[in-house]
Amino acid sequence: MTAPHFFVDPNEVERLGVGDRVTLSPDDSRHALRSLRLRDGDVVTVANNLGWVGKGRLTIGSGERGGVDIAEVEHVELATHPVVNLTMAPPKGDRLTWAVQKLAEVGVDAVVLVQTAQERNDEFNRWLIDRLAAADIVVNPRFGHFDPGSGSIAPVTSTAG
Repeated sequence: MTAPHFFVDPNEVERLGVGDRVTLSPDDSRHALRSLRLRDGDVVTVANNLGWVGKGRLTIGSGERGGVDIAEVEHVELATHPVVNLTMAPPKGDRLTWAVQKLAEVGVDAVVLVQTAQERNDEFNRWLIDRLAAADIVVNPRFGHFDPGSGSIAPVTSTAG
């Protein structure tokens, strides 16, 4: 079973260290003690959204305010941005071109078109290949390049010559 996980305010806890005691927020304390029914000494994990993750034992202080005595610490490299894949049924008309362009602008990494229950598999695949080839989807170069074969939007890696 996975240990319950809580987040702490990075403005209050910039870095986690072995031996540190981290105080949970009143809402997290209430959730830990009443909803999850955790007890003094139960193992939990905490993170501060800056890459620091700690594992320790829950301590119950005065006023039923929970804390965590950190026993293990790990620093995790944060992704520069999350990978976002969008799955959608192909829209009618030239809305596919518009949708892919707009999705690239907001940072979607890949668009996966799915078959709906109303379409037959072979017919759908032939139709989709023909449609993507004919659509000539052009994404603003500042946001990347659309590859109709894979459905991915390749990011611009460099503008230097």
